[in-house]
Amino acid sequence: MIQSVIFDLDGLLIDSEMVFYRIYRDMLATIGHEFTLTDYLSGFSGRPIRPIMADFIFRFGLPATLEEACAHVESEEVEARRRGIPLKPGARQLLEDLRESGLSIALGTSSTRERASSILEAHGILDRFDALICAEDITRGKPDPQVFLSAAAALGTAPAHCLVLEDSEMGIEAAHAASIPVVCVPDLKQPDEAHRAMTTRVLNSLAEVSPQLLATLPRP
Repeated sequence: MIQSVIFDLDGLLIDSEMVFYRIYRDMLATIGHEFTLTDYLSGFSGRPIRPIMADFIFRFGLPATLEEACAHVESEEVEARRRGIPLKPGARQLLEDLRESGLSIALGTSSTRERASSILEAHGILDRFDALICAEDITRGKPDPQVFLSAAAALGTAPAHCLVLEDSEMGIEAAHAASIPVVCVPDLKQPDEAHRAMTTRVLNSLAEVSPQLLATLPRP
């Protein structure tokens, strides 16, 4: 029986993946490197900023220190937040329905606590979450399962009685490695067959998720 639901943030709750893609694309354009959406989706979507910037410096010769590169991305993302990053369709209603059904809710993200909290607060949904597991709480990012195992522990729920909602293949891998059932709601990229096999369901939108649906999902 599912007792708790763990949400990813970027690409799942909020429509932010294109924000990051454009920031990365424009950074590499300054050194004459074309960074396509396919490039982003094939190896960068769902990863923390710091290892991505390390890759940009090492692989593409980005002329900046790691700290400078990360600071630039964070500054650009803050400006995007100031303009507004929308919730994904169905997100607000799903959170309300889960709360009314008595399920506990956590966020599991590689984003910083300040960023995650400010985004949730801006949309008036921070109080829907019983726990936030953020970059400061983990030492290994997805696809390592640490973020989801930490979220389950923070909620006091055994992993087998949790459900992860994710949009990315790395997130699917992390949930699978944690032995937590995962429902994928893809954002920019559909999961390939190998990742699809790790999920209990692939849906088109959070609007398709409900407590009633979760009760029917097969258990591991």
